[in-house]
Amino acid sequence: MGTENKFFNKILYADKIAEAVSFLKMSGNKELIEHSDEVAQIARMILKNTDDADMKKDKKTQIALSYMDLDTLADLYELHDLGKIFIPDEILNKPGRLTDQEFKYVHRHPENTKKVLDHIFGEKPNKTIQALYDTIMVISREHHENYDGSGYPKHLKGENISLLGRIARVADVISALMGHRCYNREFNSFESIANYLVKNKGVLFDPKIVDIVTIVEKPKDNVVITKENLLNVFDIQNEITEIIVKKVSSKER
Repeated sequence: MGTENKFFNKILYADKIAEAVSFLKMSGNKELIEHSDEVAQIARMILKNTDDADMKKDKKTQIALSYMDLDTLADLYELHDLGKIFIPDEILNKPGRLTDQEFKYVHRHPENTKKVLDHIFGEKPNKTIQALYDTIMVISREHHENYDGSGYPKHLKGENISLLGRIARVADVISALMGHRCYNREFNSFESIANYLVKNKGVLFDPKIVDIVTIVEKPKDNVVITKENLLNVFDIQNEITEIIVKKVSSKER
């Protein structure tokens, strides 16, 4: 698909994406809204630093990029947790580990995304709209699939997980580790986050994507992530935005 058609698709897609994002905002869950935006910011950073060859050999990514540009694709990562709007806040914001029953409830959120999208999209009138719908669903369904096959909902393994899903997995975890939940307080430095990602290369995460995020100039040992040093910590074209900076900074207060 040519550049001109992608431009018109961008306009067409903007309304659908905005409507989906409005459902997130109507949920009123501040942490969910911030997390969703952060994942999109991190995914954009990763996408811009992913080899073209890796994108071209992944069928689902190739199809997506035949209908949309890279920035539009990155925007769709904001919708990875759209299905969580059905989860009660007392579970979603629980300041501790979830019970087995609560985990089962949360595990349904990728499929709940489909309910919202079906309402927004209705009958898909053409391949262009279908491509947008399908890409959002790939990201939503695969962002909890682990590289070693231990994830959910389908226990996909390695490159059977689309590149879109493998990027979402890393972006989702980085944002979660920067979160406010009490059991994540140990992840308050670049070193701790990077070590977690590297430790789980080939287990939870695609090794190539971990390398994109972690092979950068590291700060001094045990430097706490702050507003002043976060962008330098990641040092990949300053793609981590002020939204993440503000959240991490507020965590230190």
